[in-house]
Amino acid sequence: MSQSYNFSKNFWQIYGMRLVADIVILFVTFATPWWLGVILGIFATLFFPLYLEVIVFGWILDFIYGGFRFELSALIWLVISFFIRKRVQFLNGSKY
Repeated sequence: MSQSYNFSKNFWQIYGMRLVADIVILFVTFATPWWLGVILGIFATLFFPLYLEVIVFGWILDFIYGGFRFELSALIWLVISFFIRKRVQFLNGSKY
């Protein structure tokens, strides 16, 4: 029984921050200028592993502002972030 509690606790520790970031970026996408949402999306792709939500936010921005430039930019940035993350090393010596 305690194992299921630990799983639940670890699950919310890992994905809770990601869920909060999704809600914040979604709010920023609708309530602020486009460039602020793009900047937060860039930081989120570097902070969270495999942050595919950035494609959805690019899709929403395309619907709001027209065109396919945000979604295409999000796809390109996601691919570039994979290569950047392989080379990032934290101060404690662990690879990201």
